[in-house]
Amino acid sequence: MPGRGRLGRVLAGGAGVCLAAALLGSSVAAAAAAVPRPRVAATVAGSLFGVSCFSTGSCVAVGQRSSTAQGPGGTLAEKWNGTKWSVVTSPNPAGSDGARLGGVACTAAASCLAVGNYRDGTSGDTLPMAEKWNGTAWSLVTVPAPSGSTSAVLDGVACTGASNCFAVGSSMDNTLTERWNGAAWSIVSSPSPNPSKPNVLSGVACPSASLCWAVGYTFPTNFTGSLTEKWNGTKWAVVHTPNSSAGELIGDACSSPTDCVSAGIGNGLFAIGQLWNGTTWAKALPKKPAGATESELNGVSCPAGGAACESAGSFTDASGSPALAEGWNGTAWALQSTPAISGSTFATLESVSCTTASNCWAVGVNDTSSGSDPLIEKWNGTAWSVTAS
Repeated sequence: MPGRGRLGRVLAGGAGVCLAAALLGSSVAAAAAAVPRPRVAATVAGSLFGVSCFSTGSCVAVGQRSSTAQGPGGTLAEKWNGTKWSVVTSPNPAGSDGARLGGVACTAAASCLAVGNYRDGTSGDTLPMAEKWNGTAWSLVTVPAPSGSTSAVLDGVACTGASNCFAVGSSMDNTLTERWNGAAWSIVSSPSPNPSKPNVLSGVACPSASLCWAVGYTFPTNFTGSLTEKWNGTKWAVVHTPNSSAGELIGDACSSPTDCVSAGIGNGLFAIGQLWNGTTWAKALPKKPAGATESELNGVSCPAGGAACESAGSFTDASGSPALAEGWNGTAWALQSTPAISGSTFATLESVSCTTASNCWAVGVNDTSSGSDPLIEKWNGTAWSVTAS
């Protein structure tokens, strides 16, 4: 099942459009040189793709359990109670042959929506799904699939309140946006600028009910170009940005309607970023870790009321693939050291959520020779640390 943190690019021209995943490894040179910390044992094997924190004592993370000999992977959900993370039972659609949650948004400690996709065990189709958290349990919520679609995925979700949320993703080769009104999901039309090739939205941020930004990628040529779309309270429209001709935007966040950041990966296989000042988007190039051959930023979080943002992802260098974290102070990006993990062969952070500039949680996956474990790291304003999941 697809996840975030990938670069879609054409490997061969002509009629065939081939997408290659570019899941990358990550951190800073300082982290690579650090003494590896003990691997933090996970309660269940799998990956985390989304996290949302309502307060310092209340966070929710979602993803996918690893498949086993007993069956395919299903949904995975964990919660933070201010002291520890714990796995919470999350349902899978009846008859599903694999399911995954890709994004989550919480408007209260007892009110969260998570979105993703599952594979129908009968038809083999990939269909969108959503679940709702009431503070005690997760429950499935019906999500419509576009008519005639055999492959529809939701990757990101953002809410301005419990009765106003947008989820974004893709259906076949088209963008997909759906809206939650507090009772039901409905499909909202969104542009697909190059309909003969894939058009994908992976991240969404809504600083107000009448303003949302969705980001992803399309194919303006035979290579990916980032895609940025704006919701004005009535409809979605494509907005040209300095990154429109190259790369992929994966995550975005806004601290206000006039202060937003989005980030991803460029066609040169290094992280890209852009800033919204209320009028225009401008490039804001993230730092390259010393010795890195690749880097990407997957998730962004910008606490309300400030210019500071955190972004997380991965990079690769000669020493391996620890996780990548960068901070934005309103003027420039700065690399932040992330812990080296003993036995890790690849680590990536897929999503980050901050309640303040000194309280952030990032989630992802840590691969070892024995499989994949959820990865959870915390930022205290000074340093990142790995936490048990």
